[in-house]
Amino acid sequence: MRLKISQKIFTITDKFNVTDENDAIVYKVVSKLFSITNKRSVFDAEGNLLITVRRKLFRILPEFRIYDSTGQQIAKIKRKFSLLRKFKITSDEHEYSIEGDILSWNYEILCDGVPIGRLSKQIIHLTDSYILDVFDETNAPFFIACTLAIDLLYHSARSR
Repeated sequence: MRLKISQKIFTITDKFNVTDENDAIVYKVVSKLFSITNKRSVFDAEGNLLITVRRKLFRILPEFRIYDSTGQQIAKIKRKFSLLRKFKITSDEHEYSIEGDILSWNYEILCDGVPIGRLSKQIIHLTDSYILDVFDETNAPFFIACTLAIDLLYHSARSR
């Protein structure tokens, strides 16, 4: 499944539309205006909350928490100390990792060392845009939340 994650232009908060190959909106992302934890929520096309990502404060290396629609924590994303962009994702089900290049433009998503997706930042766009290839579409909201964490860390003006 290939998804395009595009930030909207001219909004006060960070808002993203997530579209499929046919440019149909399948998910929407909305952030809070005055959130010190940079809270971003992923909704389906009908407006139902699916997943939320929040940055933990007061950490030496950046850390994010992912919550399901009921508010239960389902995963923790920690940046690993490395010259390359590497993240460890701990969830109840699996150990994931995301490994990126030094420019933070291309990433590979791994589950127990096996590639299960790719993330690429689109370079020539007015706003932040990403292409997310997910091999199992049931994981799409989870990896959208991971993309939002990477965006907050490396590409968002709100994180500076």
